[in-house]
Amino acid sequence: MRTYPENSSDALARIMSVAIFADGSPDPRELSLAQSPAIQARLGYDSTQFQRVMAEFCADLADLRPPGSDVIAVTPETVGRLLDEITDPAKQAVACRSVFEVICADRRAHAAETGILREMVRHWDASPAI
Repeated sequence: MRTYPENSSDALARIMSVAIFADGSPDPRELSLAQSPAIQARLGYDSTQFQRVMAEFCADLADLRPPGSDVIAVTPETVGRLLDEITDPAKQAVACRSVFEVICADRRAHAAETGILREMVRHWDASPAI
């Protein structure tokens, strides 16, 4: 998995991508909200940048797939490394709120999506800031 500069908009866009792809199938409503002006302003990316980071994330996921397998498993350690790129508590809080809004855009939160959000809060110890 590639790395991005600490607290960068690319790192934040990838966290959003992780949440959107957590259940295996990105919902158009989630994608639309992730690219909305409000979320873009909060996380500091634009639609072109978000789409690039999402494509890079998918390419990195493909590299993790074992030969001959259709299953791609992202380990908690991998998610932890991605979350480590966001060290600013204010950005962590904004990312948690934004991910929550996006995973609820389709009016259902899949267990894998809420699992990512729980891991964000646990990893960053962000609960007081949300």
